[in-house]
Amino acid sequence: MAKPAVNYGVYLVTDSTPAILGDGDICAVVEAALRGGVTVVQYRDKHSERSVAVETARRLHGIAQRFGVPLLINDRVDVPSRWAARACTLARTTWTSQTSLTHRTTAYVEARNLLGPGKIIGVTASSKEEALRACEAGADYLGLGTVYATQTKKDTKSIIGPSGVRDILAALAAAARAHTLRPSAKQQSHLIAAAAGLRRWYSVSKDDLVPGSRLWKFDELKTQVEENQGNKENNIVIVDVREPVELFETGKIPGAINIPITTAVQSFHISKSDFEELYGYERPEKDVELLFYCKAGVRARAAAALAKNAGWKNVGEYPGSWLDWEAQKGPVEKI
Repeated sequence: MAKPAVNYGVYLVTDSTPAILGDGDICAVVEAALRGGVTVVQYRDKHSERSVAVETARRLHGIAQRFGVPLLINDRVDVPSRWAARACTLARTTWTSQTSLTHRTTAYVEARNLLGPGKIIGVTASSKEEALRACEAGADYLGLGTVYATQTKKDTKSIIGPSGVRDILAALAAAARAHTLRPSAKQQSHLIAAAAGLRRWYSVSKDDLVPGSRLWKFDELKTQVEENQGNKENNIVIVDVREPVELFETGKIPGAINIPITTAVQSFHISKSDFEELYGYERPEKDVELLFYCKAGVRARAAAALAKNAGWKNVGEYPGSWLDWEAQKGPVEKI
């Protein structure tokens, strides 16, 4: 049976947990998403009994078929394999023609043997080595991650960040150019980043201006730091968007709060209560100005763009960031 062509452009990963789905109906949610333009659906349910998962998957598959969109099953080989048995009994082989599985690299061969050559099987890769092995094995597509930490998934293998995604893609491109990947793998493997929250902010350069963002100089920021000291109601909040390990190594600008933009890009879009739970302090109100800095200015600009998108009207950047602050011997608060 030939595999269906798949458009991975808008990839929906469902979540059946009460924290996300609430009292909603997963089938209604998926149908609404399909009407909105989703091109592939992954059904993710790691906790329901097999009979429940099979029935839910059957309903979702019927909905997806109406839109001509494939349904993928996350990790649970037992669900599509159960379908296959039932489909043969009912002589409805087309019912499973667009069913597939997202599974770890180590289980790929077992999954392929169980599901047969006509099913789509994807593999999650967290490193260059895993990605290359998956392509060599014949995976139809790759999911790369985990890219960012989230509040809803605690069992992450590792956080690779945007730089990890770039490294994996570069390794795959190099292998393809060197013809070290099998032709079938190179042709059939579609690279996607399916992890929740992936953004293209890491492509921002210091030359890409954020509309309305104020650019701060060293002397201006130093004066603001002095004004902020001892003032509990600051209208300008200084935000260090570097990773915590960087702050431990160098210290920070006095009074700055830390929102690590690489591993917690969702910070500007979560609720006040979730923000406070994540960081241990209140989220800045949206009527204050957020003044961002990082090490060299790139992440600060990306953070300003994200905050602007999330509803903060007044944002600013310190383009020189920590390198300039340190060079000009600005005061330092040790962590």
